[in-house]
Amino acid sequence: SPRRSASGRLGFPSTQSLLDALPYQHFPEANVVSSPRKPPKKKAPRWAPGHGGDEALLVQRQLEVHPEILARAAGLGHDSERMLIVLVGLPARGKSILAYKLERFLSWRGWRTRSFSAGAARREEDSTHSGDNVGQGAGSREASSHGAGFFDPKSVLGRKREEIVDQTLLRVLRFFDGGGSIAILDACNSTSKRRHKLRVRVEEHAAQTQHAIHVCFLESVIESATMLFANMQAKVRASPDFYGLDEASAMADLKQRCVNYELSYESCTEADGSFIRLVDLSSKVRASHICNHICNHIC
Repeated sequence: SPRRSASGRLGFPSTQSLLDALPYQHFPEANVVSSPRKPPKKKAPRWAPGHGGDEALLVQRQLEVHPEILARAAGLGHDSERMLIVLVGLPARGKSILAYKLERFLSWRGWRTRSFSAGAARREEDSTHSGDNVGQGAGSREASSHGAGFFDPKSVLGRKREEIVDQTLLRVLRFFDGGGSIAILDACNSTSKRRHKLRVRVEEHAAQTQHAIHVCFLESVIESATMLFANMQAKVRASPDFYGLDEASAMADLKQRCVNYELSYESCTEADGSFIRLVDLSSKVRASHICNHICNHIC
């Protein structure tokens, strides 16, 4: 059947096959996702680098007590002083929570770390050019970058998706130029062509600046039906992409977004270089071409 063939091509269960495996499906009809709210301000670990005032003083004291921190920061890899962690995966696979937790963990370990979200950049650009059209009707939603149609690989909007990821990558490279140690690129990066293009762009920048950047792909795969359903519910309730929709419509839109990505999705292989594949966020891990201790910490 088409669903079985989709799972076979992907190498892991498709979105629809996992949802079909649920013992029951409950999509509330009346629940409307709330209007945009100001997100809570993220607090970086108090002794993370790059902060002034008391934090900078605390960092200096920590370096005096533990000088090995500087040596650790200088040893990101056998051939690299900077590192880019590139997230890979379908929507609702926990990529953003992975980016958040990695940023907190690696900052706590003493590296200047920052995550960059292509989804946040997309929403910001859409709001700037189109105004806030969320919840204003089907036509305005389809005209924005929030609807599932925007992520259809056959859509004419494919170039715009590429431009948004390229702009996010430029911010990553500027972060490295400003003294950053580890960057996390939060985007789907769902095809080998996209990942190859990204790696080439990073290598070119590293050659220009004469400072190597190690690239490691981190792929998140969900094989648990209940985990996928919980992730989808959490996403439609929290993401600005679904404000103004009832939960049933939001879940249907997100499911279609996943299906659109599955049409061209390609899992990481050895041809991509260094990569780590997480299954159900922690239950199984596969690592390939891992040659520095930062990646080992992630594993």
